[in-house]
Amino acid sequence: MTEIEAASEVVLGQDLHARPAAAIAARATDFRGSVTLRPGSGPELNAASVLTLMAADLRAGTNVTVRARGAGAADIVADIAAELTATA
Repeated sequence: MTEIEAASEVVLGQDLHARPAAAIAARATDFRGSVTLRPGSGPELNAASVLTLMAADLRAGTNVTVRARGAGAADIVADIAAELTATA
């Protein structure tokens, strides 16, 4: 199988509280590859873990790189980027 990687840098539209963290983790869990978030120059975070995302305490205005590997990587990156940039 061909390995596909996609990445996008976005600015958080809101603090990453429980609801968007859960939505991101659900999408990442359903994806048949790996998905990570990297806030600024910080460590990569497993996007499939709600607890990891919540513990990172990501705030509105933070630059985050969304990276996925696997078939459909571009689609999952776009979905998660949209969730991260939402303002409500």
